[in-house]
Amino acid sequence: AIKSLNGIIKTSEYKHLNKNAEESGLALESVINSHADSMFNHQVLNQMTVPGKVIGGLEYMAKLSGNASFTYLAENMNQKWTDFFTQESKKEYFISLKNFVSERRKTVNVLPSPNQVFNAFRLCDFNDMTVIIIGNDPYPTPQDAHGIAFSSVSDHTPYTLQNILDEVLKDYFNGNTGGVRVFQTNDLSQWSKQGVLLLNSGLTVDEGKPGSHAKKGWEVFTENLIKYICATHPGKLVFMLWGKSAKEYKQYITEKHLILESEHPGSVRHNHTAWFGNRHFTKANEFIRKTYWGKKAGIGWHLISR
Repeated sequence: AIKSLNGIIKTSEYKHLNKNAEESGLALESVINSHADSMFNHQVLNQMTVPGKVIGGLEYMAKLSGNASFTYLAENMNQKWTDFFTQESKKEYFISLKNFVSERRKTVNVLPSPNQVFNAFRLCDFNDMTVIIIGNDPYPTPQDAHGIAFSSVSDHTPYTLQNILDEVLKDYFNGNTGGVRVFQTNDLSQWSKQGVLLLNSGLTVDEGKPGSHAKKGWEVFTENLIKYICATHPGKLVFMLWGKSAKEYKQYITEKHLILESEHPGSVRHNHTAWFGNRHFTKANEFIRKTYWGKKAGIGWHLISR
């Protein structure tokens, strides 16, 4: 099956479109684009892809992507996120950024994969958001990086994530789970779905090369994102700034929000007290309960395998 603008194009349907292109003498892209236009229903659109190639099906998609090589478009997001991406996609820095990433993908393995770059936004609904955790760039290892900061879909727990879970255990569970295994997966999607935006300050990286996409535009993207959230989100939020690069965004956070700062959880090798004991997880929940008058209980920081 092939991803289309409004769902899935079956392989048989793709073959039919390809045959039409051959018989008509038209480019395959044109035939698929025409087919895509007929499917348009004014919703947030998915990209249309064929094996090895990306097709921008509509003028809307072309405007959003800038060009067909920009393969990690926002899809299936809350309208507020879509508005932000549409706004940023027109800016010079963003066009330069996507071109840089697209060119890198031609020669090296860029992480995460194109369809995972914006996972944090797809999984965290803008209106439900109560916590924003900002880190550095993604894990530079396959299966670890999947578009959600600090999260991993690997069975092996990354060092940084292990330190996060150790702090959750000491803070949220008071070091005692009664023998219950509270961390059954390394995938933090469950936190995202509860309203935690797990945001890397840079969303892409070359495999094996931390910081390789620094100063290419992601910093501007993150700055603009924080400003946008502070300007448009009606609620009071918890911002957790972990590490030096994350703390640089403090200046863009408005006063009504709670800011919790700590060294990066990966820095424990150098300074044990730089991370452990920050109690960010219970502080966040206390703030949420107080702010929303008990209507929101806070985040369940356990991770249950589903």
